[in-house]
Amino acid sequence: MIGNIKRVLPKVSFLGNSIVTNAKPKDSINEKEFVNLNVNKYKHLEVKVNNDEINKKIFLAHRGAWNNKCVENSIQSFENVKKNISSKLHGFECDFRQISQTEKPAWVIMHDENLYRFNGGDKINLNSIIIQNEMAAKIPSLNEFCKWCKTITEPVIINIEIKTGTDAGISYLIDSLNKANKNQQITYVFSSFDKCILSSIFKKNESYNAVLFDSVTEMIDKNEFLISDNCLFFATSYDFYEIHKEGLKLLNKPCGVYFKNMSSYKENVDKLKNDPFVSIIFLEV
Repeated sequence: MIGNIKRVLPKVSFLGNSIVTNAKPKDSINEKEFVNLNVNKYKHLEVKVNNDEINKKIFLAHRGAWNNKCVENSIQSFENVKKNISSKLHGFECDFRQISQTEKPAWVIMHDENLYRFNGGDKINLNSIIIQNEMAAKIPSLNEFCKWCKTITEPVIINIEIKTGTDAGISYLIDSLNKANKNQQITYVFSSFDKCILSSIFKKNESYNAVLFDSVTEMIDKNEFLISDNCLFFATSYDFYEIHKEGLKLLNKPCGVYFKNMSSYKENVDKLKNDPFVSIIFLEV
């Protein structure tokens, strides 16, 4: 990753069916075949170096750039990413959760299903405050996030991980995010651990970029291709990836990796940067 980068991103938040691969696994693909798969099928998420050399890694800040700076999944953590977009940081991941069906419906950005980890509380609401590393922040609502998205004037990738949501709620979420992308500089990539939620995303539009998080153990055990062809990537934890790397290659899909164990994070993330079978790395920054 050297020189000036020219990001190849779409001017809309979704692409046509041309990006979808129908390949089914037979044998593990080699490095060259995987690189060709990535280059040919996912050009809209490439980063070009010096206009000719392809950088096949996408770096996203996990829950924004927040470590020792601010609170995770806060507007400030996203703003930190926006200010530091480069060849080493292309965007961020954040967690959306539907907490009500009565307030249009109500969505908040929150990883946990309760507030125990932050302030000992239980119920999440639109005015909840969380405290982390002696810093405090209000949990962002969808409206607040959309207002911030309207300020984006340079290309950025935002991974919207949906924790919970109804069909109608997810449709409302996607419509709101697309409307907020008024400068057409945001590439949304939707993801979930829940296959039903991914189905709701595809009901809205089968061409939406999507990532299936985890849920890959049964695919390896049964040697079955269970990821929807609509899914651009799958993502799993570093520990799982290290154990099941060869089996994961059989899925013939670009792989994203995130971290649960921070004790050896720096060493492990450096290894992934040189791993040709990993396309997305979720950074703890």
